[in-house]
Amino acid sequence: MGNSAEYLQNEPRRKAFIEMVPHAFWTPPVPGGHELVDVVAALVNDTLQGKRGVRDALGEAEDQTKTWAEKWRPYLQ
Repeated sequence: MGNSAEYLQNEPRRKAFIEMVPHAFWTPPVPGGHELVDVVAALVNDTLQGKRGVRDALGEAEDQTKTWAEKWRPYLQ
């Protein structure tokens, strides 16, 4: 999907972005932030591979982030 001609057409920066995404790493500097990396990576990968739509991925991310926040809330205040 991300490598499709339709997606890359007339937008050369997209190709560079798609090539960088598998190697990108983002960890928020908060207690438990390492757990968010797994949530974000899985959802981004599934979306880029066409396994789920963007809205579904965002909804799942919201649910998982709420669960994460409840777990780590005592350390975030």
